[in-house]
Amino acid sequence: ILEASDFSDLCEDIEVPVTVVVGRTSTFISNAAYEEYCERHGFALDTQFDRSGQLVMRDNPRRVFALLRANMTSSLG
Repeated sequence: ILEASDFSDLCEDIEVPVTVVVGRTSTFISNAAYEEYCERHGFALDTQFDRSGQLVMRDNPRRVFALLRANMTSSLG
C-alpha cells in the first residue's frame, strides 16, 4: 500500500480490525512511516516478525494466518 501507489482513500471507513504486519528486517519503508500510516487510519501495527522483511506473507505465512485467526476469534466474541 505504501510503496508504489497511494490507496489511502480505500482505507477509510473500514469497519473491521486491521493489523498491518511488517517484518523486523524490512528496509523498504521506515517503521515511522508504517506507524504514521496506521495511526492515520486506525490500524494496529505488528512489527514483531523475525527473519521477515516487507513480504511477511511470503516469509512467514503460518504466523500471518495464526494472527488472522486469533483476531477473527477475538472479534467474534
